Amino acid sequence: MKKLFATALATGVLAVGTASAQNVIFTADFETDQSANFTAQNEETTPATNDFVLNYQYDYSTHVQANGAALAIGAAPNSSGGTTGVRMEANNNDATAEAAMVQIFPNVSIPAGNDWSIQFDAWINYNGDAGGGSGSTEFGFWGAAADSTGPIWNDGSANTPNGFGLWTTGEGGAGQDYRYYDGDGSAALTRDDAKPNYNGVNEVNNLDASWQAFFPQVSAPQQTAGSAGKRWVTITIDVDQDTTPPTITVDYNPADTVPTSTQVAQFQTSAGVTPNTPYIGYTDIFTSIASPAADNFIVIDNIIITDLDAAPSSVTEWSIYD
Repeated sequence: MKKLFATALATGVLAVGTASAQNVIFTADFETDQSANFTAQNEETTPATNDFVLNYQYDYSTHVQANGAALAIGAAPNSSGGTTGVRMEANNNDATAEAAMVQIFPNVSIPAGNDWSIQFDAWINYNGDAGGGSGSTEFGFWGAAADSTGPIWNDGSANTPNGFGLWTTGEGGAGQDYRYYDGDGSAALTRDDAKPNYNGVNEVNNLDASWQAFFPQVSAPQQTAGSAGKRWVTITIDVDQDTTPPTITVDYNPADTVPTSTQVAQFQTSAGVTPNTPYIGYTDIFTSIASPAADNFIVIDNIIITDLDAAPSSVTEWSIYD
């Protein structure tokens, strides 16, 4: 990644002050209504049905599980005490069983070609206990796009997005629970689950050994071993645009098991991908509606975006001393 260098005076030392703090270009803790700071996109296989729910001020501590053992959703690991986040649901808003998605793009301007990172806390909820219940398999997904003008989703439509996305189920209900899509804007997204080389061993199912070790069943019977659901996970994505194609590094930090952030993927996107606009989303790609629908959602809290190439914002942050 790009580094910032300066030459000290021959008789002095160059000191860098609070530059790293100045590189943070976007934050959202959702304790107040921050909907104006995001652009939302949604899509369904039945156009214009708006089969999604998006709530920017959801108090997740109030969730009561309708199907399966109760599991309280406490404050996210990077919260300062509040329990408000953004809640997303898909294919739960009407009686039409269809593939659907919703995603949010922070309204942030990252200079073209700059390296950047996004960090956020995610909780994927699902109906039922371990393994889920009826229609429980849905995906949280996150990544970046060239811009926020359209959805970044592989729905088989005529959309031709430019961007990438990493997908994960909450309860291990898919044949491949950890997926990857990208595209250069010339055609529909291409799926290539092998590209991220998850956990260094290219394992993509929750039953695989690396995911079983990474996401053990800490809370029984609610959680599914090998899956990210029903626990807080801090997710960090670093985008290095000094390489061609860009290099993506992904860390997951489950709050209930892993004390530090752990790299789960590092890879280069396909050629032509322009990852300049981060996003977070939720999707149901199956034509079945979860029952009860109210148990299936994702909550996102504490978003932080950092421009890793930004210089200190003012000369007062630099000092030279003898």
